[in-house]
Amino acid sequence: MKKIVLQLIATQVNPKDVADLRKLFQTIDVDGNGSLTLQELQRGLQSLEGGPDLIIKIMEADLDNSGELSYTEFLTATLSEDIYMREDYFDAAFKMLDKDNSGKIDLNEMLSIIGSGDSKKEKAVAQAIHEIDENGDGEISYQEFMMMMANGTDVEERLKKSL
Repeated sequence: MKKIVLQLIATQVNPKDVADLRKLFQTIDVDGNGSLTLQELQRGLQSLEGGPDLIIKIMEADLDNSGELSYTEFLTATLSEDIYMREDYFDAAFKMLDKDNSGKIDLNEMLSIIGSGDSKKEKAVAQAIHEIDENGDGEISYQEFMMMMANGTDVEERLKKSL
C-alpha cells in the first residue's frame, strides 16, 4: 500500500525536490528511452554499497510489471522520507485517496485507485488496510496513514549514502 501512496506522491513531486534522482535516472538510462531495464540498473548501481539488493528493491517498484521502470516508478522506489513526508505532499496523497472527504480511507477508495476485479489484489489491499488500521474500524485515518508512511525504506537509505 505504501508503494501506491509513494507513486501518487511521485507524480506530484516538484522537480527541484528530486533533481539528484533525476540526474541519476538519466545517467542509468543509457539508451535514453525514458525507462530503465534490469541491465541498465545493474550497470548503473552495481558498484554502490549493497548494489545487488538495491537493484532488487528498486525493481519491486515495477508496479505495471512491464520489466522496466518508468521515471515515476523509479521515483516511487527512491523517494526519501524527507520528501514524501513533507506536509504538502503527504496531505495531497491522503486527499487523493480519501475520495469522499470523510477523513478516512476505505477499501473501496483504495480499489478505485488501483482497480478492482482481481480478487487476489483486492484481498491484498484488504489485508493491508487491516494491518494499518490500528483502531479496528476498517478504515485508515490520517494518523494511521501517517504512521504507515513514517516507516522508511532500505532503498532510500542506500541511495542517500551514494548520492
